[in-house]
Amino acid sequence: MKRIITIISASAIGAGLFAHSGASGVVLDRMNAMMALGSVMKSVQPALKGDVQDFKELKAQAAVMNTALVVLKQSFPEGSDQEPSEASPKIWEDSEGFQGKMTELESAIANFTMAVETEDEESAKTSLQAFAGTCKSCHQEYRVKR
Repeated sequence: MKRIITIISASAIGAGLFAHSGASGVVLDRMNAMMALGSVMKSVQPALKGDVQDFKELKAQAAVMNTALVVLKQSFPEGSDQEPSEASPKIWEDSEGFQGKMTELESAIANFTMAVETEDEESAKTSLQAFAGTCKSCHQEYRVKR
């Protein structure tokens, strides 16, 4: 687990580390995982808008997504919604709904991973759109902007 967190943390180096000032433990882990997923989305945006040129790079991004997912699935224990966390108490009040969003995220990442492994351009684009939509809808419902 420590190795996974190190990989995620390395992916989040930069401005994100300053945004997470004061965070520690599981809160920092999930913030770094979210930052890594955001970085992936930014780096794969060109693939959504045009032809996929580099499946090797997309495979590397899929690996980051899968690593971040492992961290996120373990990073929402009850009571971890104190500042600087952006996790809404609704995560625990509506744990079934939140788990549904995590399942949607897992499915989108799995579909993207399969698409890039088979170098299926259309499926890669479709699964990235599902990934982005899942992130957006989950953040709208379960995130508190501090």
